[in-house]
Amino acid sequence: MIKDQEKRGIELNKLAVGTVIEAKTMNSLYRIRVLGGNRFEAKGGAYFPEPTEVSIPGSTWGGSMLKMNWVGVGMCIEFNPCTTTAVQTLKVIAPDGSWEYEL
Repeated sequence: MIKDQEKRGIELNKLAVGTVIEAKTMNSLYRIRVLGGNRFEAKGGAYFPEPTEVSIPGSTWGGSMLKMNWVGVGMCIEFNPCTTTAVQTLKVIAPDGSWEYEL
């Protein structure tokens, strides 16, 4: 299982290549596509006006603690080299579009 309903987040290392995450933060909407091997393509916000290959080490609550391989509601996504504002909602779409869910 790739989501944890109690913690409201997604384990990045369990997502299939081609899966898309739509992360709505306080300020922006990011569309993140899984490329594999901790490689992602991100588009959205001021950081990524065009699709850009990035790595996502994990998420933080704004301090120095990093929850590795995780994107969570209420947390800030750590893209290399920038950090988003807190995630408000997450939507995950299967590579073939056959299913989706929201957190």
